[in-house]
Amino acid sequence: MDNVPVPTLYPGNTTPTLIAGRYNSTTRPVIRRTREDRTSARRYDIPHEEWDGAGIRRRFPQFEVENAALGYFEPGGGYLYPEACIQAQLDGARQRGAQVFTDTVIEQVDRDGQGVILRSARGSWRAERVIVAAGMWSAELLGTPFMDLLRVCRQTLHWFELAEPTRFPADSPSFILAHGCGDSDLFYGFPPLPGEHAMKVATEQYENNTTPIDLDCSLHPEESGELFSNQVGRWIGGLSPRAVRRAVCAYTVTPDFGFIVDEHPRLPGVTVVSACSGHGFKHSAALGEALAQRVVEGRSDIDLSAFGLARFG
Repeated sequence: MDNVPVPTLYPGNTTPTLIAGRYNSTTRPVIRRTREDRTSARRYDIPHEEWDGAGIRRRFPQFEVENAALGYFEPGGGYLYPEACIQAQLDGARQRGAQVFTDTVIEQVDRDGQGVILRSARGSWRAERVIVAAGMWSAELLGTPFMDLLRVCRQTLHWFELAEPTRFPADSPSFILAHGCGDSDLFYGFPPLPGEHAMKVATEQYENNTTPIDLDCSLHPEESGELFSNQVGRWIGGLSPRAVRRAVCAYTVTPDFGFIVDEHPRLPGVTVVSACSGHGFKHSAALGEALAQRVVEGRSDIDLSAFGLARFG
């Protein structure tokens, strides 16, 4: 989040989380997901509540959902400041003796009889083991089979002005609201941050692919208008259709939308991690710990086999 004050004690805030979906024949996948969240919460003793549409409106009147909606509410949810999290991880690495090179583009990963070679315009490095987590650049950097497995999809973020600030109390939740079974039949957002007078909202699309070089970073006002008229304005009250800010990002996804954590089939010593954008970021601490164990000790305490390349044939 640009221009957002970063907490000095921790890189995030605790806030309730609400996941809700309409209940009809076209939204059954959404309801299934909500029920899976509920099942997991019960299994791991996560405090949560289950509401119908009337219960959601009674607790958070800004969400104008229908009576047949099914809601999962988790009071102990939260959100992270990604830039602050990354800085904390980099600081921790430096404190433990790691050398960190920023503003350095790795252009090629090779292998010879002595190990793995990383090449850049600033020079080259040789290592026994390398972990590559290159985000949307992974396919171009790693070649086959990743060129066929990874897609880059342009996404947009929108900050809609608060028309009725009183409808958004201090305990407003982060949320996901779904109203259909398509990938884009949902949108998610975060509570208004102090001083912003706007709510950050986004949806997802996986129909149009792009590349890191061809990614359209232009901001198109009509995209905000479509999101508001088709989704946000129908389900959330108290917001203005005026977008005070917009941004563009990219999701890198696999055919089954799961992670890839496996050895490169053609480059021994190279471990590939495609942590699938924002979803993967939430798991980065656990993945980092598991991979450090795997590289240093040869095994990890966390079973990563579900993320192997073999599942793609």
